[in-house]
Amino acid sequence: HASAAVVTFLPPRRIEERLGILRRLALKRPLPGRVGLGPEPDASWRWRSELAERWKSLPAGEGCAVVSGEYDAAVVGVELLSRGRVLAAFALGRRGRSGWTSDPSLVDQLLSEARHGPAGPDDPAAFAAVAGSLRRAIRAAVLGATGSLWRIRPLGRWARPALARLRVLAAEAVRGRDATSLAFADRGISFLRRGHTAGERYLATRLAEASDEALVHLLGELPPPDPLPAPVEARIVGAIIFKRERQ
Repeated sequence: HASAAVVTFLPPRRIEERLGILRRLALKRPLPGRVGLGPEPDASWRWRSELAERWKSLPAGEGCAVVSGEYDAAVVGVELLSRGRVLAAFALGRRGRSGWTSDPSLVDQLLSEARHGPAGPDDPAAFAAVAGSLRRAIRAAVLGATGSLWRIRPLGRWARPALARLRVLAAEAVRGRDATSLAFADRGISFLRRGHTAGERYLATRLAEASDEALVHLLGELPPPDPLPAPVEARIVGAIIFKRERQ
């Protein structure tokens, strides 16, 4: 269909305060634009192809280049690969001591400045420092590609008591070499780590408060853990390092 109408029926005010439907809808509203859909698609969706078109006459290559500039900065290109296939490619930029960002305006500015900046001598130590500082950003990208971002996101307060109890169960199962109990604990931990409906949050509360016998029964009714995704590795395909000229 060329268009679709979304009609929202809100519950009574006190229920809305608990469920937060309006807040969730507000958070979801910009999602179509972020993937290039809707009347106002996110500019970053087109940025990569526009950048490639603008600089397609320049020779392409891989490696690290050092450029003399007015400040310390860096821009890198990263590829995520799985079984030899490129899943995603993106650029990250950083100026000074600020964190790494995929902001197109900063990356574009640094690339433009590098094109006209004077080249400096190779500096393996500077590249090693840049690569080391990228670990957190690249780890987040790898986890996102494998659907495992929950590993670095804080767990909801409502799920922490159940998680603590299941970790104890897992530790006891390892010490007793109880494969069945360990599988149940793994199933429960995987359940707690993903997104939940309001009813599933209530179930997490029951996991924390149930008796040992009831806990085993509840864990047996949970869905099995998702299969492990194919391994993903990251590769830095290019880097430009800006080194401020010291007086």
